[in-house]
Amino acid sequence: MVKKDLVDSKGTVAVRAGVGGEGLRSALFCVILLLGILGESSAAFEGEVGLQGTWTDNLYLTASSVEDFVTMPFGYVETDLGGNFGFRYRLNGYLYSTNSELNALWQRAAARYNTKVGGKHDLEAELGYGGILHVSDTKNLDHHQFGGILDLNLRPSPRMLIVPGIEGYWRTYPNTESLDYLEGIGNLLMNRSFATKTTLRLSGTLYFKRFLDSIPEEVEADDPASPAASTALSSGFISTLGNGSGPGVGGPGSGPGQPGGGQWNGRGPGSQGPPPGVTIQGNQESQSAAQLLLAARLAQSLGSRAGIFLEGTYRTNFLDPPRFEEGSIPGVDREFFDDHYGYEGPGAFMQLSLLLPLSLRMVLSALIEERRFVGREALDMDGNPKNPSGEDRRDERYEIAVRGEFFRGFERAFPAGITADAGYVHVWNASNDDWYDTEENRVFASGSLLW
Repeated sequence: MVKKDLVDSKGTVAVRAGVGGEGLRSALFCVILLLGILGESSAAFEGEVGLQGTWTDNLYLTASSVEDFVTMPFGYVETDLGGNFGFRYRLNGYLYSTNSELNALWQRAAARYNTKVGGKHDLEAELGYGGILHVSDTKNLDHHQFGGILDLNLRPSPRMLIVPGIEGYWRTYPNTESLDYLEGIGNLLMNRSFATKTTLRLSGTLYFKRFLDSIPEEVEADDPASPAASTALSSGFISTLGNGSGPGVGGPGSGPGQPGGGQWNGRGPGSQGPPPGVTIQGNQESQSAAQLLLAARLAQSLGSRAGIFLEGTYRTNFLDPPRFEEGSIPGVDREFFDDHYGYEGPGAFMQLSLLLPLSLRMVLSALIEERRFVGREALDMDGNPKNPSGEDRRDERYEIAVRGEFFRGFERAFPAGITADAGYVHVWNASNDDWYDTEENRVFASGSLLW
């Protein structure tokens, strides 16, 4: 059975907390609340509560090379409601040691339903809500999102699984113009296993995004002072972060193996030094964007204690020009600004898993992606075009990661199990745009209790 989290697929939901001690107290309160729920009715709920720490030497994966240590308390609770219905709630806290203005609480809630169709097929549906609530000068990035997923798991034979699915989301920014959108996602997955312990997976995903507001023709989107370039950010927040270091997108991520940053090409020709700390840029000429992502994965069991898989991907845009947004709000807002509609190209991913004694598991992985930003000019560090005749930005993203995992279960309600993991990630982003020609080292460790 293929299971997916509602808001993980697209459009994360987050709640930003106050900075410093206020954010820490809020995060700890929410974790204590989860433990209280556990203590009251551990038999009716299952869940997890834990803590992760991540150090990175390039928080934004740009030439700024900002170091930080991020502490992430996290947890979730899930319960069956009867009649094939269930409910799940999850929250993460993000506490930045240096860039405390990025402290945040992230949450999501989803109701699910599953049933049998024809005796051997599974129908799964989820419906959920998420929201980001900011404080002070970032209130104009508040948003609310509603979304749903519908999957049909078809099993024409014991060794074959076919999953057609659709997803739909509506996100609104009540304090910001021109960012509200609807998004629809259609996907088809085929999974076939063989007697040789080989598995072949083929998938295709069609993305479509429709912005609900158009950009007025008289507004120049490339002008950093125009509403199209900065409507989501107040002058107060710009003065807070606009220190010349040029923070980009992203952060250490919320777990092992996640890329450490995203895209931001918010400089205009003739700017001196790195771009301002906060901006919103992008191709805003169209109200729509569409992309096709194709993927093929081949997995092979290597005996009883090892396995490997190789995956190739290709994404292409077919609405010209696609509309997308790029900006520099890092951390939990990363996915909005690391907008995959902005680039296209091939990619490859490999992962090797080894089961070791003492309930240990070692995972080695490598990623390579070519990202072509059609219509996005490659710039030097002064914001000037690299080639007077025009040259699109092109990135080559490389990532290697190693992590160790530990799990042990118990015959009791709490804790029903403990988990721990630790690892290292190195990311290279070779780009013809000087601001993004950089790399990152990241170390992380986490532990959790299950019930």
